[in-house]
Amino acid sequence: MNDDNILALENVSKYFGKVIALNGVTLRLKRGEVHCLLGDNGAGKSTLIKTLAGVHAPFSGEYLIDGKPVNFESPKEALDLGIATVYQDFRWHATSSWDASRRRSASASSA
Repeated sequence: MNDDNILALENVSKYFGKVIALNGVTLRLKRGEVHCLLGDNGAGKSTLIKTLAGVHAPFSGEYLIDGKPVNFESPKEALDLGIATVYQDFRWHATSSWDASRRRSASASSA
């Protein structure tokens, strides 16, 4: 990994039960870059963004900020480090609690 990366995912995977949402994803961002995330429905875009935002914890792989590993326990921890998310569907944020989402993720992972 290059030291110029301000944010990186290295070989990150995320499962919901038997469903593979992310499989070996590597993403490296440098300061000042602009990226676009495109893909078909069900391709894992939302899971990737929610993993970056601290909503979902990766099943495997590494998440680095300024070259240092992070393991967010909540979206607030990600926000405190400057990782902010604007959701397309504002109702998710307004009506769903992070704890409920985390519980659903945990129960799906253990299925």
